[in-house]
Amino acid sequence: MRKTKTMLQTFHPDSPGGQDLFSVQPGVSVIDALEQASAFLASAISIIYDAEPDSSNVFGAAYLAEMAKGVVDACISGLMKGDKS
Repeated sequence: MRKTKTMLQTFHPDSPGGQDLFSVQPGVSVIDALEQASAFLASAISIIYDAEPDSSNVFGAAYLAEMAKGVVDACISGLMKGDKS
């Protein structure tokens, strides 16, 4: 699986119907990318559990979760491409 690489995955539109602001770059090892996604999710969970009610920190957790999803989606695309070749 270390040879399997991510595919380009954009996410987080900057406005309704707008262009995505962030992207996962193609060619990153799926293992390395998934390790990073796990770290994003661990941080998001920690923020959520430690947040005070109505805390603006929850927005940071949402962004971390969105980044993790983008990484996982890029990994899935890379794995699916690998299955077809």
